[in-house]
Amino acid sequence: MKFKNAFPTLFFLSLLLFGVFAFQNPGVDFRGYYGAALLVRRGGNPYDYTQLAPVLEEISGFQGNNPYFYPPWYCLAFMPLTFLPFRSAQIAWIGINLLLFFVSLEWLWSALDWEIDSWFRWILFTFANIFFGYAALISENSGFVLLFSLAATLKGLKEKRPLLAGFGMALMLTKPQALGIAFLALWFWAWKNQRPAAFSAVGWLGTFLAAATIFFPRWWDFDKTNFGLGIRFYQDKANLIAGKRVAATIYDWGRYFWHLDSLGIVLLAIPIATLGVFLLLKIWKRTPTDAFSIATAGSLLTLLVTPYALQYDFTSLTLVLFLIAKNIPQEPPASRNVTLLLLGGAMIIPFLAALQYQVYWVVVFFFTAFAVSTFCIKGELPKLS
Repeated sequence: MKFKNAFPTLFFLSLLLFGVFAFQNPGVDFRGYYGAALLVRRGGNPYDYTQLAPVLEEISGFQGNNPYFYPPWYCLAFMPLTFLPFRSAQIAWIGINLLLFFVSLEWLWSALDWEIDSWFRWILFTFANIFFGYAALISENSGFVLLFSLAATLKGLKEKRPLLAGFGMALMLTKPQALGIAFLALWFWAWKNQRPAAFSAVGWLGTFLAAATIFFPRWWDFDKTNFGLGIRFYQDKANLIAGKRVAATIYDWGRYFWHLDSLGIVLLAIPIATLGVFLLLKIWKRTPTDAFSIATAGSLLTLLVTPYALQYDFTSLTLVLFLIAKNIPQEPPASRNVTLLLLGGAMIIPFLAALQYQVYWVVVFFFTAFAVSTFCIKGELPKLS
């Protein structure tokens, strides 16, 4: 292709532009991590929002709604950044995220093991950046950490490096509401196929928990009054409700898009969850099965049924994008057209959605496209190099 050398430039240019935009228009989620780590350094407990909120006001001028709902070890990773002024640490976090994203894409591509011209790889990287990376970057949330955890797990499993695979699996539990089912699926896959990696994951989790208990003693001991309030409502200050939160979940999708009551939402969720489980089991029973497909199906199933997720949690859909792109050449023309139509719809939705519950359509479209692709492929995938 005449202009194929331009595609790496396009990808890195998009990274740079999004990084500059995130620098000029900082989000608010990093201050939650920074504030939690700073509070731990001072001997406080970030799970108690009445302790954390004043620290947030100190570093950013307002309390707002950034409660800490992560595992106790996660805030320890941000402690070194608390020795920097908040704005400098915020800029460093942007750089860390860009690095995590690029490394994740490279590792996922190597785990996918698809021989194809490199220019097509850079096109997919750019698409992943636009449709998943941008939302995670400007929010300052942990979407890139989630993607890196999947990439580290899959690279470790592919190369039979149990320490790396176990580290990745343990890191996936940073946000179990975004990757919990994927973690379970990959752990059981590792137990069946690469048992040292399964033991490694348990070891890493124990190490994380021990470190948290050493540097964050009695993290479980806090006033649990109103704990979790910040998930369901916006707070102007600690325990001062400003409005109801709406998430990109099947529950808010059913409530606000389809205007269903609680029973209707349950009746909607059951068949969708059943289809997700069926797809995961179909992939599991393949001979041979592969960790990449298991991680993809597990990530999709988690996002289908999770009680809480926002658009920045959708970085795991990068796996779906990569695997569908690999499968498409083997699909019959009819199903290939359906898959491409669904992918196109999924990629347009974020630009049209005004509210988070509308973004759930992205998960629906990606799940349907992945299901069509999975059920319609046959034989060996061709090499397009």
